[in-house]
Amino acid sequence: MEILDAYKGTEGHGTVLAGLEEVKIKRAKGGLRRAVVIYGFDSEERIRQHECGPILDAPGVFYLRLPALLSDIKSVFKEAANTQIPENNAIDEKSFSDYAIREIRAFKHRCDNLWASMEMNANRARMALDNSPGTMPSALLEFRTSKVEKLADEYTELGPRAKRLGITGAEKVTGMMDKAIEIVRQIQDKKTSPHEGVNLAFQCVEKVQAVSSILEKTKELE
Repeated sequence: MEILDAYKGTEGHGTVLAGLEEVKIKRAKGGLRRAVVIYGFDSEERIRQHECGPILDAPGVFYLRLPALLSDIKSVFKEAANTQIPENNAIDEKSFSDYAIREIRAFKHRCDNLWASMEMNANRARMALDNSPGTMPSALLEFRTSKVEKLADEYTELGPRAKRLGITGAEKVTGMMDKAIEIVRQIQDKKTSPHEGVNLAFQCVEKVQAVSSILEKTKELE
């Protein structure tokens, strides 16, 4: 088992207890498959009032209020040591949803930043093409596979959580990101004409925008 201070690293009197938050994050990511005994000096009722309090409802998570009799401590430890954590049910739904929604919304924000930057460069490229037909716009050089690949790699971990939340279309995101990467490679291809390059740039913007639109549905779950 693991023994953890409920207030571990907590600053001031915030609504989040760092110790509980640590368990919540590890369980949401699929880790910490052993039982956890969380100890603190407040009553369990008060601990539950904190933002991450619902993690106490997760299988194999025990709260031990101190000070306590040695017999009570032994009893909690014994129960924790004998607890089997269900492989696919290591976290309560409330804690999982809170964490997953927060992570996916942060990922969506990064997608928004990417397509906004792409759209700006696509517009710059279109203006440059209007002013100098036949010349490859330098703004297209800003389209790099590394930027999209980074988000695609992130979604490899986030995807299963989005599906578990029931976000409609979550299963399509990986394909959309792969298509965006393919389009960027076409833009970088020296065989692509300036006009085609600009059109591809706007197609890439649409693909990343579509990902953001799917993940926008997390708002409905909050």
